[in-house]
Amino acid sequence: MKITCGEVTKLLVDLVENSLPIDQRLQLEQHICGCLPCMIYLTSYRQTIQLTHQLPQEPMPCELIEKLKSFFQKVCHCPKTLAEEEAKQQAKRSQLLSQDILSQDNSQDSCSDAPAKDPSSDPSSQTTPSNQTTPSS
Repeated sequence: MKITCGEVTKLLVDLVENSLPIDQRLQLEQHICGCLPCMIYLTSYRQTIQLTHQLPQEPMPCELIEKLKSFFQKVCHCPKTLAEEEAKQQAKRSQLLSQDILSQDNSQDSCSDAPAKDPSSDPSSQTTPSNQTTPSS
């Protein structure tokens, strides 16, 4: 099977990481040795890896982080953060659960056999105004 330049670009990561089967690796290397553009591409790819490993291990500036987040939100249409998306999902579940509980409470109230009590007919709930005196025995 003949390897194309397009296949080289797709398999380049696997080639560099040595994760290709030996027969596929040999075909890929044979193509690269006979194709100047693929040889240049592989060389620049390896140089990029070496250069990135030489970068200082400093945290990314906050401004850059915010710009990247904004860019990916626009391009990917993804949530701001995974935690934010999880919070939204949890809020939806809570809302559905509370609606379900309320509807169960309402259905239980409407099925109750006991008549509703009128608080004014219960003598223990009646109060005497503070300016009135109660008869003493």
